[in-house]
Amino acid sequence: MLTAEIRHHITTDFVVYREFGLLCGSNIQAATLLSGLFWWSDVADKEPKRQGWIYKTATQLFDEFGLTRRGYEKARKFLLGKGVIQCRRAGVHGRMHWQLNKERLLELCYLVKGEPLPQFDSRYHLDIDNFRLEKWVNLDLWNNFLKMRAEKGKPVNLKQKKILLNQLKDLKNKNYDLDAVMQKSILNGWAGFYPSDRSPNIPAPPTSEAATRKARAEYDAQLKQSADPPPDTGGQRNPENSARKNLQKFFNKKQ
Repeated sequence: MLTAEIRHHITTDFVVYREFGLLCGSNIQAATLLSGLFWWSDVADKEPKRQGWIYKTATQLFDEFGLTRRGYEKARKFLLGKGVIQCRRAGVHGRMHWQLNKERLLELCYLVKGEPLPQFDSRYHLDIDNFRLEKWVNLDLWNNFLKMRAEKGKPVNLKQKKILLNQLKDLKNKNYDLDAVMQKSILNGWAGFYPSDRSPNIPAPPTSEAATRKARAEYDAQLKQSADPPPDTGGQRNPENSARKNLQKFFNKKQ
């Protein structure tokens, strides 16, 4: 029997990363736990409310990785010593919560590979609620906006943040000064971000080519009307006026 013949009978749902193996050496439990924390942290990054914290029970650690209580305690102490994780007990049942120190982990990964740590500049930064923003958003102004809304008793939730971010993206694509837009929203206590040259709920003036052509046509029509002589009515004012005709009939009957 060939190895390839049994490969499809085996489930591969977890990987211990090479650098983590080098970092942990003979401590297989630590390498296994670190790889698991790395995967869970990637999931937690998509839920800002967690602020990078995840929790796993002893039963879950055993079911997923075969780690006994003694095994994961040994791994926890090792990883704490390396400075790559933080731990705390929280919640009603005092569950163990874990947080990965990603900057320290990246530093140690390059150290064990014997390579210099590259200059790493993330595309993102995190707001006061751990919500991820691209760096073209002014973080100080964004946080000030969140504080303003909270002080008004209307804190911004995750769904609203996504809407606000889409508003800023739209304004950015239209080449608006985003800092000016955000500052004006903060000063006016607005619930969103709007173009800095007009208030919300006021539509933008038409600037399309169609609107320009329409305005030009109206202007030309006015010029033509002023240039044309008035129609000859035989000295009468608006002889086709139906009300005038009825009035004339009434007086003719009286006579």
